[in-house]
Amino acid sequence: APPDEAKFPEGVELRAYRGEQDDQAFLEVNNAAFVGHPENGGWDATDFAERRELDWFRPDDLLMAWRGDELVGFHWTKWHGHEHDEVPAHKPVGEVYVLAVHPRAQGLGLGRALLRLGVRHLYDRGCREVALYVDCANRGAVRLYQSDGFALRYREVCYERWITPTVDGSVADLRRPAF
Repeated sequence: APPDEAKFPEGVELRAYRGEQDDQAFLEVNNAAFVGHPENGGWDATDFAERRELDWFRPDDLLMAWRGDELVGFHWTKWHGHEHDEVPAHKPVGEVYVLAVHPRAQGLGLGRALLRLGVRHLYDRGCREVALYVDCANRGAVRLYQSDGFALRYREVCYERWITPTVDGSVADLRRPAF
């Protein structure tokens, strides 16, 4: 079914990525939202340009929320549809590629509104399934996705706390971090 309506705060306007004139604003929001994140944080113009050069990139899949001249958030969607395959391996699947809200604009409901806007965008392109990948340590994001109908399919551990061996070589602390 199509997602619930996206309700944006008053004064927020939506538009798709317009090209290089939006690059600096995108980088500011991305880097503020993902400070210290090993994959999404600390992007520069080259990182962003490399991702836009990938064959799946379409400017209208990068949905941006503006308050005046300030970008306050974005939802970069990805469509896995195998447009060039004669016999696709599966039905089109959408992806929440990157969803970000600038910390100055958090608490306004932008995350949920951008999530729904992006899912609706994917739905309108023919996707009836949407996937996403989220760091389970980001509890706020996990709660948002679960409260909007996403369910955990599987979990991968990519980073774990370093456990320092004792002098005799045994491990001092075998507790796993709680996520």
